[in-house]
Amino acid sequence: MAHEIEQFDGDYQFIAFDERAWHDLGLFVEGREDIGIAEAAAMLNLGHVTTEPLYTEQGEDTGFFATVRNRTRKDGTAERTFLGAVGARFHVSQDQELFEPYQSLIDAGTASVSAIGLLKEGRRSILSMRLRGVDTEAEIVPGEGPTIGFINFAHAHYGTLRLHTGASATRVVCQNTLNIFLGSGDAT
Repeated sequence: MAHEIEQFDGDYQFIAFDERAWHDLGLFVEGREDIGIAEAAAMLNLGHVTTEPLYTEQGEDTGFFATVRNRTRKDGTAERTFLGAVGARFHVSQDQELFEPYQSLIDAGTASVSAIGLLKEGRRSILSMRLRGVDTEAEIVPGEGPTIGFINFAHAHYGTLRLHTGASATRVVCQNTLNIFLGSGDAT
């Protein structure tokens, strides 16, 4: 499977902060262990996700909604990207809102932002935070399993992936590592 990192307006919507990702795409920033989630997110063109009613060709309301990511290109033109169709009970959450509660881990010196980005044409958002003071080489301890070195977060804006959060030996930097994280049983 490919990395599936979103490319928008010529830029990969992914940033690695403490070490390069295996795919070496997006932006790499060194020496910013203190960067906050909001500042990291602001470095991406996340835009704003909204819902809009879906209608039949005859103009009848279907009861379903389209989720749409609204962004501005470098030349100032607006772009709307259809993310998916959802039911009336689906609640749209902005990426910044989903990740902001975890800023307290950075403020307490417990973790630092390791990677943040968008996958699958902007439909999924990922955040990986490195736990400080933990060896993240994922050593296998006999009888105990791998060392936990990251807290990962993932969410989809089209109803297929609720907010998943969990500690893991896997650093989520693309769809491949997200699949490993989600399949490991570490995500909740």
